[in-house]
Amino acid sequence: MTSKVTGKRKQLAVEEVQRRVACPPSISELRHRQLVSATELSRIITDPAEQMILKVAEQQRSLHGDCLAHKGTVSKHFQDQWQLQREMQDRISTVIAQTSTVETTLVQECNKAMQKTLHSMTQEQKEVSAKMQALRAKWLR
Repeated sequence: MTSKVTGKRKQLAVEEVQRRVACPPSISELRHRQLVSATELSRIITDPAEQMILKVAEQQRSLHGDCLAHKGTVSKHFQDQWQLQREMQDRISTVIAQTSTVETTLVQECNKAMQKTLHSMTQEQKEVSAKMQALRAKWLR
């Protein structure tokens, strides 16, 4: 029977520690709210278990603050990356538009050059054809 009582007390003590660690107020909060008597405050300050609970609670608060700061940093980094991606997409769109314009201009220039070459080749062919007819006419006489 005694071991059952002792086991139950241990379990209750563990549950109490877990409850206090989950969201314990700091000593300054307790003093400020005047929720603790002077004797209870001195017990909290001197009791090693209470000291451990307060240390853990303080570490939790500190970690929570660190997490919030890190979350802000990550959020800022994400926003910066998103902005950078938008800028890159805008630049790519601009380059594509410029490439399209250059391509169109290049095709037009090539077409003009090919037309000039074709025209000059047609002219040469006419001249060669006229010379050949003149030579043929000379030979036939």
